[in-house]
Amino acid sequence: MKIGVISDTHGLLRDVVFSLFRGVDLIVHAGDIGSMDVITRLRSIAKTVAVLGNTDSDHQLVQELKDSELVHLDGKALYVLHNINGINVDLSGIDIIVHGHTHRPEINQQGRVLYFNPGSAGPKRPRLPVSVGIIEIKNGYVSPWLIDIER
Repeated sequence: MKIGVISDTHGLLRDVVFSLFRGVDLIVHAGDIGSMDVITRLRSIAKTVAVLGNTDSDHQLVQELKDSELVHLDGKALYVLHNINGINVDLSGIDIIVHGHTHRPEINQQGRVLYFNPGSAGPKRPRLPVSVGIIEIKNGYVSPWLIDIER
């Protein structure tokens, strides 16, 4: 199972994402999407799970998406939300937490839980990369990595 992970697009979906996510089984968008068009375009690549971010006010996004999602994949539980500070679930049974908001890419293992922030794939911010991520689940093992789009 290969998962493309993206966040903080703020209405900008770069063409390179289509080649980076080619062949993924699922795309996860961790909020601050910007417009429903971003989700529609991601869905043209693969099934997409997305959550609302703090700047998402597009009527169609608000109607269709929730603040968080729990997805079970290949024996792993993946919880998605935008701002990690808003987490209010029992973490027992959760294997992977995907979040955004900070625009800083980060992979952090805390006990049995992998915290994964793909960074921001939207407009360039000073001193921060433009990035996405991939999470691969194979034979019970989770392998995450970050991709700097600008390189």
